[in-house]
Amino acid sequence: MCYKFMLKGNQYGLGIIMKLIIGGCCQGKLQYVYRTSGLLQDAVLYGVENKYKTDEIQIPVEGTWIWNDFQDWFQKMLEERKDPETTADQLLIDHSNIIIICDEIGNGIVPLSIEERLYRERLGKYLCSLAERAESVERILCGLSQKLK
Repeated sequence: MCYKFMLKGNQYGLGIIMKLIIGGCCQGKLQYVYRTSGLLQDAVLYGVENKYKTDEIQIPVEGTWIWNDFQDWFQKMLEERKDPETTADQLLIDHSNIIIICDEIGNGIVPLSIEERLYRERLGKYLCSLAERAESVERILCGLSQKLK
């Protein structure tokens, strides 16, 4: 599959990410991306296969890359008292060659801890921002795609 890269801006001046993939835990999101993009494990920047420290994420300019387990990176940034939204935006401004994979974390039981609730709220709001800027957004359930945008 061949992707066209187009870097557009919005009212915030931020670039558009290539693709946003969301879905529940263990629903086959990464396997779906492998299957549909032709990318392999060595294209994963962060995630189960390649756990970077939060401050070590660097996106190569060339090629298409998979940012897996975005929700884990986001939560770790918050735990380290860093600003995940600003950090991610800075990385995405110059790179439209990214496929972001993120678990849907807003469903289910409301957590008791305030930190967990704030994490869910901030991640949910940021995913809304990413979806607005994304070239395409897909939800994966049982390995099947539902195109949202």
